[in-house]
Amino acid sequence: MKEQEQYPLKRPLTVTLIGSLYIAAGIIGFVYHLIAPSLSQFQQFLTLFLWVLAITGGIFVLFRAKWARWILLVWITYHLIISFQHSTFEIIMHVIFFILTIYCLLQPNASKYFRNKKKEAD
Repeated sequence: MKEQEQYPLKRPLTVTLIGSLYIAAGIIGFVYHLIAPSLSQFQQFLTLFLWVLAITGGIFVLFRAKWARWILLVWITYHLIISFQHSTFEIIMHVIFFILTIYCLLQPNASKYFRNKKKEAD
């Protein structure tokens, strides 16, 4: 197999879309919880921190950081679990987003993309 095929230089569209989606959702969630605080100070801090994690993960998957895709997978898993306190519609939306995230970040093209960042410079 050629080096180019084994370690693609071009970012898969699915990675671009999911990274962008997490950046946008993170910014919207952060601003919303910053403007309309209805939680205790500690809960507010924790909530804002979680949105910053979504933004950070979204940004760094665009830069091929392996750890960032795992942050996003853990983030959406946690978010799915806490969504069970909400309406059925919200649970369904989180399940769909969970499945979409897994597909976009763990499909073969994405796995190849994240496999070895150092090969990009060669």
